[in-house]
Amino acid sequence: MRAPETKLKAAFKAVTGNRLIDGDVVWMMKDGSWTLNMLEAAAFPAEDAEAALAQGAAQPTLVTGVYLIAFEPGIGPVGKEKWREEIRARGPTVRRDLGKQAHLAQGDNI
Repeated sequence: MRAPETKLKAAFKAVTGNRLIDGDVVWMMKDGSWTLNMLEAAAFPAEDAEAALAQGAAQPTLVTGVYLIAFEPGIGPVGKEKWREEIRARGPTVRRDLGKQAHLAQGDNI
């Protein structure tokens, strides 16, 4: 029997999407620019998250599919988004010797 899942309401949100030029997963930093490293993403308090999302969506020539995720500073995505975002960032969960995930085996950050 599975343990019941706890509902985690994150105090912070991050803005994520895909870079338009190559489809890479990106996260918004505090200054409104984008990073490939999820741990560099800005953690916006819940009350500021919608404004940050609007700022990201206002950059359609840079990013696409912009949305908010539950996020904790220094940890990254939390709650139900954690695994989805890890897979988005690292690539397929099979053949870890290929794609973006091959670099992670060498200790590189996302």
